[in-house]
Amino acid sequence: EQAMLYEALKEQLKDELKERLVRGDKSLLSAYLYALLFWPDSPRRAKVVNDPRTGETVAAIPGLPEEFIGPKEVEIIELCRQEKAAGRKVLLLCLQTDTLDIQPEWKRMLEDAGLKTAVLRAAPNKREGWVEKQVQAGVDVIISHPKKVETGIDLLDFPTIVWMSPHYSVYTVLQASRRSWRIGQTKPVKVYYFAYADTIQEQALYLVAAKVAAALRVNGDTVADDSLAELDNITGNDIVATLARIVTGDTELNTRSLQQAFAEANASLRQANAVIGEYEIVDDEPEPEISARDKIQVAVVDEPVFAGKQQALFRGNGHTANGNASSAATSANGRSPSRLQPNGNGRSNGNDHKPKDEAEEKQSVPAKAWQPPIPRPRLFI
Repeated sequence: EQAMLYEALKEQLKDELKERLVRGDKSLLSAYLYALLFWPDSPRRAKVVNDPRTGETVAAIPGLPEEFIGPKEVEIIELCRQEKAAGRKVLLLCLQTDTLDIQPEWKRMLEDAGLKTAVLRAAPNKREGWVEKQVQAGVDVIISHPKKVETGIDLLDFPTIVWMSPHYSVYTVLQASRRSWRIGQTKPVKVYYFAYADTIQEQALYLVAAKVAAALRVNGDTVADDSLAELDNITGNDIVATLARIVTGDTELNTRSLQQAFAEANASLRQANAVIGEYEIVDDEPEPEISARDKIQVAVVDEPVFAGKQQALFRGNGHTANGNASSAATSANGRSPSRLQPNGNGRSNGNDHKPKDEAEEKQSVPAKAWQPPIPRPRLFI
């Protein structure tokens, strides 16, 4: 019944979206698309979409019974219970926090499942202290809008991050997804994206993956697979307009699975991002002997370019659970792509190297960097 109501809403909005695209009018595209993007996550509420200029009702569908719990809600609640059993706290990112605030509904559902839950509403300068109090109180899940945690706060105590639905901003997606993956993190960090299959939520996640890859190309990095480059060409700079064309049938995304799209974006990010996380000095590690014959081959210092003169190994806080053990695709440098992930082999360009004696030429061999968090898209029908 949830799927039938969604299709009814989509069909009612399709003609209106197409007409506005023909006129080049994008003023109401976001409002119409948000109705399609968010209603599946608040299905117990009736949805009425009005034209703000004329007051005319453009589309309307009824809500589902109050006792209804959707497949995505069931899965997220079960995931949170599993994480609690494993001794891990969860940050649940929710986009509907304003007029149609669904955070209280989620708080009730999570607490009914035995999970102590808090909603982040504190002012920016009080958020860090608020989070500390929640941790001391034994909270299992914090619900927040992603923009409230995209900068200025570290959430080391919440190593599992769950996106309830997709967000259009790649910057916000990357920033909020790294709140737990910071210096000092000792647990593997996991990031989950949830979306309903065959809905605009799935299409939005495709486009976000393309934009992540595009952001890397701006920095001169390569995309792991041409399919994402083609997808970004379709998108251009306007995700909203692209989604509208998808709804109206004017644009079709000929892509592979959503999981594969994120795997490709992850592979690119592995090569592009700066390594962050813990660091340790490696001067005390055994150094390999280098003969005079081999000296000419020692031209590049295997250390991050931002490490300065101090040889330091920066590590992400990854784990085999984060995908460094196996993956469906590999990056250009042969490493298994696991997440929105940094390039662990940042190197200096060697321009400052001058002849040194044999002792100075000896270089430490850094240990393999750990793997950062892997986004794990989930689809539900």
